[in-house]
Amino acid sequence: MSRKRVVMLDQEEDIISYEHHIQGRFVRILVGHGAIMPDGSFSASIEQNYENIMIQDEAYDSLLSENDTKPQGVFRKEDLWEFVDIVRANIIA
Repeated sequence: MSRKRVVMLDQEEDIISYEHHIQGRFVRILVGHGAIMPDGSFSASIEQNYENIMIQDEAYDSLLSENDTKPQGVFRKEDLWEFVDIVRANIIA
């Protein structure tokens, strides 16, 4: 007798950590896949490989540039997603 298998896919992702190295002029981002829990916390999938993203060179300068919502020389966690998407698009291309 056979049965249908139910597979639970974790469809959310979050920036697990990031490191801003001022002297080296880069930001290293660690992206994990998992699920957003009812309390709003992020729970990473068990036994996954995390995605490592580097922002450096012109992208680093762009991240730290002034815009309508922030002064020059700073960034927020949510600002990093734009660069994650750019790196992913470049990998696919």
